[in-house]
Amino acid sequence: MSKYGKKPLSSVQQRLKDYQLGIYHNANAKWANELRVLGKNPQDDNKYDIDLDLMKETIISDCANYLPLEDHGGKELQDSDYSVSCQWYPSDTKHLFESNMADPTTRSLMFKIGWCDENNNPTQVIYNLDKNGFRSKDFKQERGKGILFLGCSHTFGVGLNQQDTFAFKVANHFNKECFNYGMPGKGLDTAALYTSLYLQDDIDIGYIDAVVVYCPPPGRVSYFSYNTEYDMGRGYNELEFLQLQNDYLLLTDYYDDSYLDNVPYDEMADIEELFNLKNAKSKYEVKKFLKAGLDQHVYKHRSAMWEHFMFTKENNFYRGLLAVNSIKSFCLENNIPLVLTEGSPTISTKHDWARDLGHFGPQTHNNISQEIISKLEIYLDK
Repeated sequence: MSKYGKKPLSSVQQRLKDYQLGIYHNANAKWANELRVLGKNPQDDNKYDIDLDLMKETIISDCANYLPLEDHGGKELQDSDYSVSCQWYPSDTKHLFESNMADPTTRSLMFKIGWCDENNNPTQVIYNLDKNGFRSKDFKQERGKGILFLGCSHTFGVGLNQQDTFAFKVANHFNKECFNYGMPGKGLDTAALYTSLYLQDDIDIGYIDAVVVYCPPPGRVSYFSYNTEYDMGRGYNELEFLQLQNDYLLLTDYYDDSYLDNVPYDEMADIEELFNLKNAKSKYEVKKFLKAGLDQHVYKHRSAMWEHFMFTKENNFYRGLLAVNSIKSFCLENNIPLVLTEGSPTISTKHDWARDLGHFGPQTHNNISQEIISKLEIYLDK
């Protein structure tokens, strides 16, 4: 019993608001799709319930890009505000630096903008991280109030020292702590999910004076999946957190040089009738149809749906709007001002790069910080 005489809440009840509990129970409803997952112990009616703690563990594991520490010049910290420190962080890797130095053109650029010395040694970049891999101090009660920054690798500051990132500059301007929750490679959907469910585990929400969202590039979608293959050390059927944009075709000109295919709805209706799918009584019958040629039609249908879902601007806007509204709801509930911005107006020059030559450099971060400061000044005092 708590000191107020109330029964302690369960993990789910602690994490979710009343209106969110309805969504949670709806997802686990008995009348939901009768899907099974290999390796999951079935509950009543062959179902399993969502495990919010496992979801968080999976997200954190996917965001732990500094592991293994020995591959990133890293070490665990003792008696420090941070848990881990490392010298390299994807995509700012030692291998990439060496590759850039092996090319005379990029080596010249690296030297010109200050990322190597005359002996081809790298300019040092230190990534200090909290226990979950965020570029933020581990929260302690004696810490002061701060600003929460949400976004992707640009917010995280890949390739830059912390003092050169816009997040640090903004927080320092207002004499606030910097809660940098930028997640490299992720979209706003992940930031919204983490803020809604798990931020309260890391930070006392009362210590957040403002939230700043720096929009990631469009077209990023994360999803949960079960790995059904055996992996040494992990076993079978681990929950994974993956990104739909990690498609090999995106590395080519495939989408640039062709139009999106139409989703073949009419064709699927004809195939449904041809194979008499409505009368299929078992998965074994359906498998026979798949082997008989149905699989080609299904894969074409799913592929076209995926491409439209991922790439059309309307869907990118739709997903971004839902994510921003979720973050806005979090801010309204906690009476926290919100600033939203994106990067195209603030890019400095074509030569302003971070050490990995793939992210914004110090001057662009300074420009971004000035824009955010101007928007925050009506809410915060220096």
